[in-house]
This record gives sequence, C-alpha cells and structure tokens, in this order.
Amino acid sequence: MDSPSAASNSSYYSFDSHGTASPSIYSTPMASPAMQMGSSFPSPSRPGTSALPNLPSSRNPLAVAPTLLPTSARISVPQTITRTSKRSRSLAEYFKIGGVPGVPVRDVVKDRVVMDNPDERVLERTGVRQIHLVIAWPGYEQSGTYIRVQDRNGFITRGQLAKLVCTYISRFMGRAAKLTQTLGPEHEQWKIGKRNVTTDNLWLLSVGPAQHNIWLANLEIYQ
Repeated sequence: MDSPSAASNSSYYSFDSHGTASPSIYSTPMASPAMQMGSSFPSPSRPGTSALPNLPSSRNPLAVAPTLLPTSARISVPQTITRTSKRSRSLAEYFKIGGVPGVPVRDVVKDRVVMDNPDERVLERTGVRQIHLVIAWPGYEQSGTYIRVQDRNGFITRGQLAKLVCTYISRFMGRAAKLTQTLGPEHEQWKIGKRNVTTDNLWLLSVGPAQHNIWLANLEIYQ
C-alpha cells in the first residue's frame, strides 16, 4: 500500500491504573479527502497500557440484560481502515446476549449487561500481551490505544475485554462530540453528538485484527 506524502496527527490515550486517560500525539499519514478505506496507520513508538476493569459477576443481580433491539434495525459503521488480515475472522472475539450478536456500549461501560460467557478467557490463540485498538470513525481523526490483554492470571475474560474496548469507545465518542468540525455529506449520517450518534445507540459486535498491529472494533448503530 502506498503511503500519502502529507501527514496529520492522530490521538492516542493510555489508561493508567486509576482509569485516567492521558493524551499523546503521533504523526500518521493523512487520509484522502473522502477518508477512503485502506488508509495506513503506523503504530506509535511508545505504547501504553490499559488497566483491567473489575467486572460484576454474571450472577450479579444488579447486572441485567438490556432490551434487545432487532439486529435488522442496526447498521454497520464503515471504518476507514480496510480489514486485510487473513486471520481477522479466526482471531476475532465476539460479544452476544442470549445468542444475539452485539452488546450495547453504554450498558457495558455501566456494568449493566449480562453477556454470553463473560468469564471465558479470550485471545489465548494470539499469544499477544496487548492489542493495538484503533477507532477509524468515518469523517473523524483516527484514534487508538493499547489494551493489555494478559494479567497475572493469564489472558483476560470476555467481559473484561468488552469493558476495556467499550470504555475507550465511550471516551472517543465524548471527545468527538465536542468537536465543531463540519462533516461532508458522505459522512453526515455518522456524525457524533446529541441528536446524532451517541453511545446510547451504539453496539459492539466484535473486536479483531484488521492489519498488522491494528485491531478494529466491529460497531453498529441503531437508527
């Protein structure tokens, strides 16, 4: 893949043990004006780590299954990085409720979801210590973080992975909602903010490798 000659900045946030995000800026190749799929995205030289969340047990009476919306009413968010990894499907981890694909981002962050197999260890086939998660939302600057996927007990659980991914997505959405930029007509339906897309209508279906050292979250919005 040829890299563009111009460059722009992309945001990276590392989570410390207190869950506080600290920003760092890295130079990345600029995407085309229309934010074409397949823009390259190099890794920063100094990755950070994410603190593992303390999740409620699947037997926690305070955690409840949300109202399930028909998947036919949800549409996939087309991210601006192309999935080229041949292992994208085999290494992806999926999130479901009662066998139905997807978990609501807002409710995962607030520990209000009983997903399928939340205590199951995940990503063991990868052998990696961390994944490089990138949010490549159409019309917005790419943003990424490194998520630690092993602790002293081994690989983290499905519930912990969902919480870490959804927490970063939620923080990305919060920052994007404060921007005053004008989106082109091709990206208008993906605008983030009140009366548009928020975590209230955003669902996480899976997370998996897209390109070398880049993992993407498969997201859908309910309209």
